[in-house]
Amino acid sequence: PWIIGAVVDGVGFRADAAAFLGTVELTLMGLTMLVIAPLVPKLKRARVVAIALPATIAAQVVCAFLHEYYLFMGVRAVSGVAFGSLFTVATAEGADADEPERAFAAASVITMCCGVVKSPLLGYSKQLFGYHGVFLALAVYYVLIGVPFLWLLVVEPAPRRGARSHGAAGTGAHVSLIAAAAVLMVMG
Repeated sequence: PWIIGAVVDGVGFRADAAAFLGTVELTLMGLTMLVIAPLVPKLKRARVVAIALPATIAAQVVCAFLHEYYLFMGVRAVSGVAFGSLFTVATAEGADADEPERAFAAASVITMCCGVVKSPLLGYSKQLFGYHGVFLALAVYYVLIGVPFLWLLVVEPAPRRGARSHGAAGTGAHVSLIAAAAVLMVMG
């Protein structure tokens, strides 16, 4: 709702045109998830995040300064592909956790707490900076959540990619921590 409201109020697009931008983004996000999910066991997750995270952040920053509808649509499409990639890797990390139900539960609680902070922050940034503030605040959010997630993937990679690590020797709480960070990033 923040993005659509920002686009309607700040850029002047009609509500149905702004909603279609969201449809394009979500459609490409879903298609990307369908395409990349079977490939996750073969991909280096840190590399996927290292490509998709900057693309997601850049899309938010670029949207903060766009006024042309079709350019906006193209950037939201890029955002959908990038975020779909992040979402797929994050849920794979959650599934690889020693106790995925605990990782997802912890991330859900943290996400709700972040929502309590993020929603007013987006509103406040919109009041201060107009529609630019919404996209810039989202970019900052992805930096604050995504960069530690990428760092954890690089520093503490799970020993067995593509296989559930429940009870496997050599896996530890770091996988659950990575999973919680991943789910937090995509649920926000």
